[in-house]
Amino acid sequence: DGHHRPTARNRGGLDRSVKPLSRSRARACVRGVFEWRGGESALERVSCAVGDGSIDAPPRAAMGCGGSKTVGAGGGAAAGSVDDLIAKAKTELDLSQPESAHEVSAFEPLVDVPPKVFLLTGLEVLRLKKNALTEVPAAVTSLSRLRVLDVSENKLTALPDNIGDLAQLQDLDASENEISSLPASIGSLKQLSRLIFFKNALSKLPDEIGGCVALAEVNFFNNKLIRVPAALAELERLDDLNLAGNKLKTLCKTDKWGSLKRLAIMWNNIVMLPSFAAMTSLEQLQMNNVMLSAFPDMGAMPNLQLLDANSSLVEALPETLGEMKALTNINCRSCKISAVPAAIGELSALETLNLGNNQLTELPSQLGKCTALKVAFFDGNAGLSRLPASLAACEQLVRVNFMGCAIDTGDEDTAAAVSRITDTTAANGGWLKGV
Repeated sequence: DGHHRPTARNRGGLDRSVKPLSRSRARACVRGVFEWRGGESALERVSCAVGDGSIDAPPRAAMGCGGSKTVGAGGGAAAGSVDDLIAKAKTELDLSQPESAHEVSAFEPLVDVPPKVFLLTGLEVLRLKKNALTEVPAAVTSLSRLRVLDVSENKLTALPDNIGDLAQLQDLDASENEISSLPASIGSLKQLSRLIFFKNALSKLPDEIGGCVALAEVNFFNNKLIRVPAALAELERLDDLNLAGNKLKTLCKTDKWGSLKRLAIMWNNIVMLPSFAAMTSLEQLQMNNVMLSAFPDMGAMPNLQLLDANSSLVEALPETLGEMKALTNINCRSCKISAVPAAIGELSALETLNLGNNQLTELPSQLGKCTALKVAFFDGNAGLSRLPASLAACEQLVRVNFMGCAIDTGDEDTAAAVSRITDTTAANGGWLKGV
């Protein structure tokens, strides 16, 4: 969705805290899934390797072979009707539907917000996620203490015009709806620090958004924006800005974005950009799949760790590349880059370099100074035939790809580099391809 960052548990890594199942337990789990899902369709979703005692985890309800569990609001363990939950609410009310499809809600998705909710004047947190709401009533502003409002994953086409009356609101999540515009009153939300609107139908933003002076995290991923207002340039506290997946051709000025740590503008129609030199706190720059032919003025960017411009039209790496000392990952694959600057040797923290499918004909000897390098992809550079012997100094290499190149092992330096890289990658449990 362009917003959530992966964690160790959900990005495909092994959870070492979970012990392998015994053969008998594995069979029991499969039987439980079969019964819980109701027949053979379950077996199509479960992969079991009883031979080594491991099993791909079935839905949690099946792990106890006892079927689905009924949950109350927000996927919690306590069941309750809507009226019960409202009656018990003090400062927080969660009327969301469960996150997991394997959990059964205690109530049907809400089509309307129950009027009783707006009598809870002490509410500070209201969550209405994953329902079937088509509107948020103007009466929501009676909740004058509200700090968090989550109406994501509904069927909303608009927010109430008086949303700006929620003077204490700090977190507004209306992602995954059908909202086409924001009310001008949003500029009155002086405490708002988090504004999440990914996967909507916004074609423009109101100039008044500049009034949200506390904004730190803003996410408009996957909308229909063709421009951003100049007022966005005034938001000095921005920390994470995601404008990816829109129709932008440029950005507003960035001179006041000195606190910004992440900028995501990939998947746009960008053809020109203002100077980025003032963004000295930037750690991640994601500008892949744009129509830009050159990087903007980048300045030193001493904190930049990720530079991603893959599948764009850029013809050269940034002029100030050597000053970006914190860089660990450069992905400029499938661009039009014809040379790697000698300044790359200044990047002692660089671990991943992906320059595959470009127009390279040589690599600088200074690349051998990137001694932290683990992954180096140069595949698809048909004119690349010789390698500097200095690459032998990169003793951390794990995966190296020269597929589609014309590596000439008859050249002495190239042969020495290939020999050393072969030994290094093998020792580190990796591989060398294309030689």
